Amino acid sequence: MVEQQQIYFDFKPDLLIVDYLDLLAPRGSDLRLEPRHRLRSVTEDLRSISLRHNIAVISATQANRASLSKLKITEANVSESFGKIEVADVVLALCQSEEEKQNKRARLSILKNRDYISGGCVEVYVDFDRMLLMGLDLANKLGLLQEKKDNITELVK
Repeated sequence: MVEQQQIYFDFKPDLLIVDYLDLLAPRGSDLRLEPRHRLRSVTEDLRSISLRHNIAVISATQANRASLSKLKITEANVSESFGKIEVADVVLALCQSEEEKQNKRARLSILKNRDYISGGCVEVYVDFDRMLLMGLDLANKLGLLQEKKDNITELVK
């Protein structure tokens, strides 16, 4: 796929965005395999593409039902296959309470970072209607914030 883009269009992407990781099937997929094994294989295939072509790969996945009642999501809340966490280099979670949702805020938590420290949390501005996600400083400069709120990090401790 990446090779074809280079050969036919002289184009090499810096980023590959996969709409939804959980819907992909691995190469030579045996549909009799359990979904968790298939998902781990897909994740390994995407990481291989990333390393072979030196490009970033970004995808989304879902959290499990238990995460609905949690203020802070962890790696254990990723649905279907923990293999997705094991293979990925960086895993981020977008967490949002009802109050945060009303204020167009969310927390971006670093669940895993292979090369740096994990566990950090950053409060961000988010507007799903316009598909915007940005730091609070930038949102404030652009006049998108209604009022300044205290940092939400106390909620996740």
